[in-house]
Amino acid sequence: MRTLGWIGPADWREVRFGTSRAGAVDVPLFTTEAVDSLVDAHPEVDWQQLRSVGKGRRSPLAALVKAQQQEKEAATV
Repeated sequence: MRTLGWIGPADWREVRFGTSRAGAVDVPLFTTEAVDSLVDAHPEVDWQQLRSVGKGRRSPLAALVKAQQQEKEAATV
């Protein structure tokens, strides 16, 4: 959803793993309002199907990302 430009982080927090700074990563934080508004903002998505994607399975949103990238490439030609 971030790649599609549908949602962006409201803030970032550093999360540390273990005791060394080398294990720190920045994690995006999203507001519940932004997440909740996705369903109404994008009725073209089968949200029930998206919620039922099993572990290790490719998200149906991947096809939308690919289509968006192809549209951008076609527009630049």
